[in-house]
Amino acid sequence: MKSHHDQIVVQPPPALQVFKRHGEFEPDNDPPSFADAMRQPDANLWWDAFCQDIKAIMKRNAWTLAVLPRDKKLLPLR
Repeated sequence: MKSHHDQIVVQPPPALQVFKRHGEFEPDNDPPSFADAMRQPDANLWWDAFCQDIKAIMKRNAWTLAVLPRDKKLLPLR
């Protein structure tokens, strides 16, 4: 004898709807640089996020500080 169960499929909401529930976050409106972020009215929030990111990178040993050879260029990062 086969048993039949109802199946409920839960799909996550679109990303922007999730973000809008927690404020008016618009990912396309991020400041283009750290200096620009520090000039925003919510600079303290940007600073806190920056510090959390750096701490997480350091905790995971995700990078090593190195001297850049003269013939090499840095990759731009945001």
